[in-house]
Amino acid sequence: MSYTEPYPNEEGHHQHSYRYFSPDYIEKLWKQADDHREEARVRATLKHIEDGRFYEMLDSTHKMVCALDRDEIEEFFEKNPRMKKWIQVFGKVEELNQFRDY
Repeated sequence: MSYTEPYPNEEGHHQHSYRYFSPDYIEKLWKQADDHREEARVRATLKHIEDGRFYEMLDSTHKMVCALDRDEIEEFFEKNPRMKKWIQVFGKVEELNQFRDY
């Protein structure tokens, strides 16, 4: 097993559609990772979703949210609760701002 090989989705398959992953599942994998190799595998899983396009979207959205004022962040997260969870998990996995105060 390679530590750059992505984890299967919640159903145990290796489909790469974002529909087969949830932020809660990625967060669970991250919490269970007990060394840097397993953390790399969780990152590889994020990068596997939609062949990397989902990761790129999360990265871009995270950067955009970081550039917003506090009230704009609150409004964005209020209007996009599922995206809020994905951005928080992305921040945790990539060791960036996790927006815990929102």
